[in-house]
Amino acid sequence: MMNSWTNEDIEAIMVQLNNQNLPFKKYEFSSLGKGMNLLGSGASANVYEAVSKGKKIKEFAIKVIGFGSKHVDSAAFRNAVDAQTNLGYSSTNNVVTIHDSIELRVWIKGEHYVEKVEEIDPYEEDKPEGSFLHLQFILMEKIMPVLTSYRLSYKLIPSKLQEFNEKEIMKLAYDIGIAIDKAHKNNLIHRDIKLENIFYDAKLQQYKLGDFGIARTTDDGMASTVAFTKGYGAPEVVGTLDDKYDYTADIYSFGMLLYVLLNEMRFPESTDYHPTVFQYIQGYVPPEPLNGSDEFVDIVLRMLSFDPDDRYQSMEEVLNEFDKLKFGYRIKYQKEHKSTALILGTVFALIGASVWKLSFMPNLQATFNAWGYIFCILCIGQTIFHLMKKKAGIVSTAIFGVGMYLMISTGFTWWKLLLLFVMPFGHYWSGIIGGSALVVNVTYWIMHKNSLSVMMFSDYRWIAVLLVSLSLVLLLLHSLLGERDEKIIKTYFGKNMFWIVVTLYYAMLIIIPSCVNMANETSINLYEKILGTDTLLWFLSWNPYMVGICGVAFCVVWMVREWFLIFIEKRQEKKLKEEQYY
Repeated sequence: MMNSWTNEDIEAIMVQLNNQNLPFKKYEFSSLGKGMNLLGSGASANVYEAVSKGKKIKEFAIKVIGFGSKHVDSAAFRNAVDAQTNLGYSSTNNVVTIHDSIELRVWIKGEHYVEKVEEIDPYEEDKPEGSFLHLQFILMEKIMPVLTSYRLSYKLIPSKLQEFNEKEIMKLAYDIGIAIDKAHKNNLIHRDIKLENIFYDAKLQQYKLGDFGIARTTDDGMASTVAFTKGYGAPEVVGTLDDKYDYTADIYSFGMLLYVLLNEMRFPESTDYHPTVFQYIQGYVPPEPLNGSDEFVDIVLRMLSFDPDDRYQSMEEVLNEFDKLKFGYRIKYQKEHKSTALILGTVFALIGASVWKLSFMPNLQATFNAWGYIFCILCIGQTIFHLMKKKAGIVSTAIFGVGMYLMISTGFTWWKLLLLFVMPFGHYWSGIIGGSALVVNVTYWIMHKNSLSVMMFSDYRWIAVLLVSLSLVLLLLHSLLGERDEKIIKTYFGKNMFWIVVTLYYAMLIIIPSCVNMANETSINLYEKILGTDTLLWFLSWNPYMVGICGVAFCVVWMVREWFLIFIEKRQEKKLKEEQYY
């Protein structure tokens, strides 16, 4: 079997595979038989342009691994493809999308005659003996790498990156940071973050992370095998034998990528795009790069701390720092402390559910059988697993199964069906709904046990409405702060629009009932025509005036509290920097 394959040999083999509808039935290499279009090549793979058969749309690429006996282990190949595929479809366009993959055994006779082909079962136990090519193919979106090398020179795209524009480097940092954060939250260490694995989508004007070939899925966030690219590998990875490393190894590699860009394609202590031995000397501190604001450089240098404990401990922390540079300190603070909104929103939801039962639905039967309690407990358990960043697939399946049984046994309704499909994937919301259902049930039991009058709580309807509405506001706030979409941040938090809109909503609840109370008979009739008599009476029955006053007061207190705590945190940071300086 040949160890050195020419482009002509590879193309001749691909033509024969294509005649057998391989490697992909609906796709083929562009210009097949006329000189395949090579998009890029590396130590172990070539990437060619591909088209969909019949339509001839040039928007795909096929990565070919295995010529020269450089294929990767089947299990590792499958894991890497699955990891990148899942991230590509679940992330916000920050990971290169994989559409399909396949492994083939190809028996070659002579120089490039394909004698026999068989698809490899990834779970097979017995492997055939003899000489054959083990080829691995990945069908993915066609996208340009940001770095292209020409002998000893390098070209970066887009042009702003070639100019080492800090704003453009920050955009790359933010886009790729989101992808790394998503990978880490899915228990995946990339282990090969470098400029060669960064791509640029000119249409979306977005950077994407690719090539998860040596990524490692980990249950405890730790890995031990030595896998890295020289210069980008963290010190603990380069020197690792029996010791372990964690997600901070990716943070180091990412920091080095940003350093190289800020340093005009030079590694620390190097005159070009080649690393030196200095960066792996115990306790090494890189010099400041040639470009970059003090704030940006400080972030990058901390990412490059020799000791993993001195780096940022999560990509969430790094992204929060980027938030401060892109959007201001207040956004950074809000994202760092978004858990406050979740906790308070959950408390308000549970108390509000109890008060709502007492004041709005005192006669509602809320008894549960054993399966009802199990369903609610499973929903709460799923939320706890999500908060602990643990996989909850089994719990979600159990929720669906128990929910299906309850719907069959208690009678079908459309709202039950909708709830059944929402609850297994609701994360925070499923736990809050399940917890609220349990609270309502306990409230009903207490009322029934103590024979409480159903009318004595009607005056407290405004408290129920206030708590439930504030819980929805706070949970929505937490959800929005959890997003890394630049448009969302600018729209809702750029000028504090979120709390302005919420405050105006509660202000309207003060104004409308005040106008109704002061209106003459003609105006009241107008309100009735617009809202309907029943709706108007129901609206007034829960005292919206009090909801409005308390709601506005809550918004003001929340914002004042936030400004005060930000002021304290800024002073503490300033004091810490002064101490470090002296």
